[in-house]
Amino acid sequence: MNKLLNCNFVLKHSTGHLPGNSEVDVPLSYADYYYVEALTRLKKLK
Repeated sequence: MNKLLNCNFVLKHSTGHLPGNSEVDVPLSYADYYYVEALTRLKKLK
C-alpha cells in the first residue's frame, strides 16, 4: 500500500492484534467504526 494514500480511512495508524504481530500500524475499517461510535456517544453526552 502506498504510504501516502489514506484510502478513505479515518485513522491511518491502528493495531488489530499486537501479541500476534498482526494488523499492526495499519488502517482498519473496524477501528474507524469504533472511533466514530465513541465520538457519537461523547457528543450525545454533552
